[in-house]
Amino acid sequence: MTSEKYILVHAFILSANGSLFILSANDKTIKLWEVKGLGKKQVKEMDITRSVSSENSLLADKSFLDGQNLANGHSLELAKNMGERACLEDTTLARYRRVCVHAHEFNINSISMNSDWGTFLSGDDSRINLWNLEVSGQCFNIIDMKPENMDDLIEVITAAEFHPFHCNLLAYSSSRGFIRLVDMRQSALCDRATRILKDEKSQGPKSLFTEIIASITDMKFANDGRHILSRDYMNLKVS
Repeated sequence: MTSEKYILVHAFILSANGSLFILSANDKTIKLWEVKGLGKKQVKEMDITRSVSSENSLLADKSFLDGQNLANGHSLELAKNMGERACLEDTTLARYRRVCVHAHEFNINSISMNSDWGTFLSGDDSRINLWNLEVSGQCFNIIDMKPENMDDLIEVITAAEFHPFHCNLLAYSSSRGFIRLVDMRQSALCDRATRILKDEKSQGPKSLFTEIIASITDMKFANDGRHILSRDYMNLKVS
């Protein structure tokens, strides 16, 4: 796509015209890409016979038989036993359609496409934003965990994902080992979780090390939408 570094990639749509759309994110910028496959295109056919002059034959040898590169970087292939035929190799074209910036104060750790195919979320340590695919300059902040005084910060968001087929549901995990399920129909600011999942075995005396071990680093919905796979420092868990 480009030489830029992207830490998150989410492929989600295969449209009627064969274009694949991809969401990518680096530290604080989100891009929506359209990827098209150009396929192979025949550019010339030749049948070198005795009627071809030795000069033309030499040119043909140099430009086709040796697979010389074209000026645009595509190489030529020789289809043997079918005459001398030159074809462009399979190529793809990627271009970004939307760029979403200036919406996150901290580095983005999650992007997830909604099942309505019209919205997606992006999350960082303290906020989760809801975007419309057609609008790049505006988003809705649906979850905000940033305290007024950063000294009062007790947990951060580590991952967020939409439910695979209920467009109103999402889940996000935190550094304290919680997974919160949220229903966006309840309120515009989803500060109250519908359900909170927590490993009961982790209850007990707390220390710096137990909090590090309990922190959920990633989570994903299963395809059935009824289970969540989460990963902490030591284990993989299904909820």
